[in-house]
Amino acid sequence: MKPKGLRNPSHLPQWILLALTAVSLASCTVSAERTTSTPRVPGVFDALELETFADDFFDDQLDELEIPGAVISFVRDGQVVMAKGYGLADLELETTFDPDSTVVRVGSVSKLIVATAVMQLVDQGRLDLNTDVNHYLTSFQLGNEFAEPVTLAHLLTHTGGFDHPYYWTTLDPSEVLPLEPYLAANMPPRISPPGEVLGYSSHGYDLAALIVEQVSATPFTEYAQINILQPLGMDHSRYLISPPFPEGLAVGYALEGRTQVPQPIDYDPGYPSGSLVSPANDMAKFMLAHLNDGCYQGACILSSNAIALMHQQQFTNHAELPGWTYGFTEGFRNGLHLIGHGGAIRGFGSDLVLIPEYDLGYFLSFNEECYLTGACAIVGRFRSQFLDRFFPFEMPDIPPYESQTDLARLTGTYRYIRYPHSTVDTTEYAPYDVEVTQSHGNLVLFGTEHREIAPLLFLQIDGQELIAFREDDRGNILYLFAPDTYERVD
Repeated sequence: MKPKGLRNPSHLPQWILLALTAVSLASCTVSAERTTSTPRVPGVFDALELETFADDFFDDQLDELEIPGAVISFVRDGQVVMAKGYGLADLELETTFDPDSTVVRVGSVSKLIVATAVMQLVDQGRLDLNTDVNHYLTSFQLGNEFAEPVTLAHLLTHTGGFDHPYYWTTLDPSEVLPLEPYLAANMPPRISPPGEVLGYSSHGYDLAALIVEQVSATPFTEYAQINILQPLGMDHSRYLISPPFPEGLAVGYALEGRTQVPQPIDYDPGYPSGSLVSPANDMAKFMLAHLNDGCYQGACILSSNAIALMHQQQFTNHAELPGWTYGFTEGFRNGLHLIGHGGAIRGFGSDLVLIPEYDLGYFLSFNEECYLTGACAIVGRFRSQFLDRFFPFEMPDIPPYESQTDLARLTGTYRYIRYPHSTVDTTEYAPYDVEVTQSHGNLVLFGTEHREIAPLLFLQIDGQELIAFREDDRGNILYLFAPDTYERVD
């Protein structure tokens, strides 16, 4: 199967483009020398090979990470090529995971529905991505902390500059207010000018959903059902903001000691950005639409132009790092441009990944508390093992760089930007700080060494991950990008 041509090769950083060239030349050399071993052609595999890989992976990882069950759906070339459940969706009833009937809580993957809804109204000329959002808000306005206005483009790329207040949910659905009064009372202040740095903001996406709601004169959950879920035939998907629970809803768990404890359903007052429930094969339909210029089985939810905007980088902290499209987060790995979105909610974790140039995508979900148990590791392990297996990539030698940087300027403590800056005592966030040290002329963080390959740009030794730093006009280091935003705090 031949891949589609890259729609925009310039979206890949220069070091990856050089790597692709090097690998291409190396492949030609192997062919010319008529070696006896035939290297795998990236992206060429069949459904049986894919299923065998998935079977082996989940048999191993569910046991190692103590996850009750998982489900995955793969799409390619306009169809579902593999969908399968592993383990149990309900330990007490011994219900197995099924890609058609088992409903999972997808968490922040829900934000892709919000972004799609915004782009629908952009398609219709009812919204403009670069207009001040206050133009659309009817009952309250954002503050004027900075001269630059916040736009929908900022909201969809997480660059609105909002603070990050405490995240809370409730077990009482009656406490979930309509979106407008909730945001009017809880919209956080801005702490940086819009468009300056990435700062992941669920409130920003909830605000975008409110704008959809107010411009369309339709409650957001109803809008999403009528304009996205129903046209795509996602018949078992909906926003879960009150009982009754959908039939087939998996039980989420959290491992406490040696016991898997069932987790109650909690409700998010900012429900557009995190409350979608869906089976894996419904999510497959959503992926297929995004990989087919916005259409699935004759139903078109977006124009090809809107799809192109949603699949192209719209903001990055650094020209060589992955950033955000309108809705998707980017990844660069094995010479590929990946777009997707992860999600973690009480008792569940999920990941949706698209590789548009290969017309391929997958949705993965599992029923184990993600952050507190280490189960989140399954997401990164699956992605790396899948790509290494089916898209082999050999890192070229990067020429030595004569660094002029005093590494001591970069060492110190950095804090993930997603914390409430208005809190007086921020010491409780110290466990989430990152310490940057130096060793043998390299920087050390996250347990690995990185060497400088360009001014303030570092590549992981024996890896593909890039990090970068930003300084102000006086040479003071302000941020670490890894690729998320970390503020210097020491």
